Amino acid sequence: SDAFSVDNAIIATTSRRWPLFVDPQGQATNWIKTLEQSNKLMVLKPTETDYYKSLAHSIRNGNPCLLEDVQEDLDAVLDPLLLRQIDRGPDDNLCITIGESTTEYNENFRFYMSTRHARPHYRPESAVKVTVVNFLITPEGLQDQLLQTVVQFEEKEVEERMNKFIQQGANNKKRLKSTEDQILRMLSSTTNVLEDEAAITQLDEAKAISTDIEKKQRDIEDSQKVCDKSRAKFVPVAQRGRILFFCISGLVAIDPMYQYSLSWFLDLFRKSLRDADPDDEDRDQRIQNVNNHFTYSLYKTVCQSLFGKDKLLLSFLFTTKILESDPIALRFLLTGNTETEPKAPPKPADWVQDTAWLLLCRAAHALPALQEVVPTFGQHISTWKNFYNSDLPHAAPLPPAWVEADPLTRLILVRALRPDVLVPAISAFVAAGLGERFIRPPLFDLHGIYLSAKAWDPLIFILSPGTNPVDDVRNFAEVHGMEKKLESLSLGMGMGKRAAEQVQLGRQQGLWVLLQNCHLYLSWMPALERLVGEYSRPDMQGGVHSDFRLWLTSMPSTEFPVSLLQNGLKMVTEAPRGLKGNLLRTLTSDPLGNTTFFESSHRPQVWKKVVFGLAFFHAVVQERREFGPLGWNQHYEFNETDLRISIRQLQEYIDKSDEPPIEALLYLTGECNYGGRVTDDHDRRCLTTLLSDFYCEEILADGYTFTRSGVYYAPPAGSHNSLVDYVNQLPAQQEPDVFGLHANADITKGEREARQLLDAVLLTQPRTSGGGGPGGDASASIVAAAQDILEKLPAPFDLEAVAEAWPVQYEQSMNTVLQQEMVRYNGLRREVRTSLKDLLKVIRGEAVMSPDLERMHDSIYDGKVPTCWMRRSYPSLKPLGGYIKDLLQRLAFFSEWNAKGPPPVFWLSGFFFTQSFLTGVLQNHARRHQVEIDTLRWDFTVLEDSGKAPPEGCYVSGLFIEGAEWNAQEKTLCEAAPRKLFAPFPVLWLRPEQASKDRPGLYQCPLYRTSERRGTLTTTGHSSNFVMHVLIPTRRSGGHWVRRGTALLCALDY
Repeated sequence: SDAFSVDNAIIATTSRRWPLFVDPQGQATNWIKTLEQSNKLMVLKPTETDYYKSLAHSIRNGNPCLLEDVQEDLDAVLDPLLLRQIDRGPDDNLCITIGESTTEYNENFRFYMSTRHARPHYRPESAVKVTVVNFLITPEGLQDQLLQTVVQFEEKEVEERMNKFIQQGANNKKRLKSTEDQILRMLSSTTNVLEDEAAITQLDEAKAISTDIEKKQRDIEDSQKVCDKSRAKFVPVAQRGRILFFCISGLVAIDPMYQYSLSWFLDLFRKSLRDADPDDEDRDQRIQNVNNHFTYSLYKTVCQSLFGKDKLLLSFLFTTKILESDPIALRFLLTGNTETEPKAPPKPADWVQDTAWLLLCRAAHALPALQEVVPTFGQHISTWKNFYNSDLPHAAPLPPAWVEADPLTRLILVRALRPDVLVPAISAFVAAGLGERFIRPPLFDLHGIYLSAKAWDPLIFILSPGTNPVDDVRNFAEVHGMEKKLESLSLGMGMGKRAAEQVQLGRQQGLWVLLQNCHLYLSWMPALERLVGEYSRPDMQGGVHSDFRLWLTSMPSTEFPVSLLQNGLKMVTEAPRGLKGNLLRTLTSDPLGNTTFFESSHRPQVWKKVVFGLAFFHAVVQERREFGPLGWNQHYEFNETDLRISIRQLQEYIDKSDEPPIEALLYLTGECNYGGRVTDDHDRRCLTTLLSDFYCEEILADGYTFTRSGVYYAPPAGSHNSLVDYVNQLPAQQEPDVFGLHANADITKGEREARQLLDAVLLTQPRTSGGGGPGGDASASIVAAAQDILEKLPAPFDLEAVAEAWPVQYEQSMNTVLQQEMVRYNGLRREVRTSLKDLLKVIRGEAVMSPDLERMHDSIYDGKVPTCWMRRSYPSLKPLGGYIKDLLQRLAFFSEWNAKGPPPVFWLSGFFFTQSFLTGVLQNHARRHQVEIDTLRWDFTVLEDSGKAPPEGCYVSGLFIEGAEWNAQEKTLCEAAPRKLFAPFPVLWLRPEQASKDRPGLYQCPLYRTSERRGTLTTTGHSSNFVMHVLIPTRRSGGHWVRRGTALLCALDY
């Protein structure tokens, strides 16, 4: 009904080329199906076998055809049709070639195409063959539709009058046009109008008609103004609906399963109009009631289909859009303005973190509201320190200049100084803006979802690791008396025919059909989509049994059919979070939930103690994932299967042995059951170290505790209920020490959660574009950033001059290392410079935007390093500004080496390929002393000061340590200082020596290139992240630092 859709319809029906609809919400396809329903419309999809034969049948019979879900590469079979290559046949009839056959062409044939992609990239040679019509709903168009809906409900007579006036106005204009055409024909057919009485009479009649029409049109326009005034009262409701729809439509950028159709949204909108509290006397109150009811109703409904990590994100999106937060401040909160690095004055105090001060400097540079925060920071140092030390900094007092700061500015200050509590601060921001109920997601309500579903609506469980909703569906079927009518089928190769038959039988006989693991049979999903689409059509819904329900389970997948996601009801079930919830789930699930099994051991005293230790270990290894690389380098899906087999093995071994076979159990559980999933050697070391705390002789003693606090221990052997009671009284929140981590790990976890939340919100933000490519404010900032980088980037290294100054020599491998590093950096520099120039050409309209350049455009706008650079780059997690600064420092390091010779202390972080440098040092030593390089190992000495280059080996600097600190006085590892996540590590002397026995009192500390730690095996046989083990003196056991996740890093994330 909106003007945008009307314009699109006119273009689609009058253009010379066949239309291709960009139709992610299905509006165009629904319109075509309604428009051509009486003309025997044939609906096809490119995924159908020999679809072009059905297309040829439509062409021959003159029936319209709609080809849905076309991809970005149009099938060459369609070229003759798209180019209208119609010839004359032997009988002088029209014919066209489709595929390998020629068919008769009926001039009544009409062809339509549609794609579900919101932003498809069609090649120019494809785009010129069709008329691309963008049916992606616009904010203005959606607001018009919602306004029409709400006025139709609230004041039906006003909307009916409005529609009547529109029709009358159109008829009047049509009559007036006909009269004017008649006058023109008459004037053109007669030579002298004044002598033609009939003509004069007709002119008088035409003038009277014209005058009457103009008068009626003025009356209609006056009446329309009155109607518009009545309709304008309900504009706030339409505006709220428009805002909320575009909030949820952006969620698909976070997860491909977050798809919501416009028709579903409109149905929910109408339901809120019916259910919201009426108020006939106060229209403003009624509007507020509708807005509040619809906002919360949408929040509750959408939350059921979101993973837990994204529910606060939805509330935050609602809040910022409804409160119309400053877009510049919001973007700064999300990105930190990391595309540039302004010059920062010295920190006013040591307690201010480097990253915090840098972010405050960026804020002062970019945001007028914080312009004075850096110059005046030292004047209010005590207030800022209290803010920094507060448990709730978002509620703490601020210096006088910012007492009246808006909530978003406060969030920016929290992000700068205390990013670890940004998530709670965002929760408080939402609660203050929309209310407490928007930070308390509704409980999973399968019954409510079932009642809201129609028989033809698929019910889709989106799976998460460690969950299986099949038991929930079976229990639910028992409650509704459908346990004998529930048909369950696990999908896999070759199961498509049986599944289709089951669905057809179910809709006829009223069965519940459960198709599990759809993600394992994605090739059959288009067939399921067609099957559901057929019986979901309005004219087919009557043939669906009222008891029929189709249940689907699937992991998130980009290939899952969009129409099923948009038209179905989605649900997410997740495993309980937290140590306490994990333990309760283990104790109440099979096999420990079965009291017969729990009490069946012949040695209950040992069994109950050790099995609780195993359950605790299972919870620990799962919860350590929340701490990112500090917990595990890789993400492992430790699940209930690992636990069940370990429990049964544990009982069998305990019952068959006089003493608990600790070594055998450690091997089976740590190396096989859980360790079988572990691919990283350091993770395996951590896993077995953690397990040794629970599989040990000491656990059998009542005084043994898992933590220093004494809160966590294996309770005395008792009943199953006593174990559950013990777990129920455990704290809801756990200290990191429970998982073997330092207290700072909570800060790491908080910062990680905040970073994930902000990155996810950033994905939902729109990017303006115009003309031939991205434009507006985005392009202005990108052009400035690109030009700044190009100006700073120095000229490439002169490799010939370097080879001449530092030739390859047998006794000096460092010359080879220098040349190889310069070749790599030249390649990276070339990629940066070339891609930036290409992007600037696109922005100026001098080149065509490619997918790679569009991704690069978005990355620079978001302050991230483009993917095309990272393909040629060294590993780095820094934002764009930090990356460029780091790259310039690396280039300067090698330029100085070239100019002055090898430095006395090598900046280890600056090497593109670190292992090449280390091998070069070993090679120099081996050749100097005539020993085999394979017999050498590293000896490490931590230095407080370094002078000239060492006689053997090398000095290296630039390292940081995470999870610990270096105590210079005692020359040993010690616990990290509070809130100090990374500490600079002193200069290391790397000295090659002949391999010898391991020495005690040393921690084998892994050295990584980035804090991500996770790496892949490269073609050189080295990890892309792990560098080497560094032996560091320690007075604690090595296992203590293994649990802490202590590691050395070559570079930080900023």
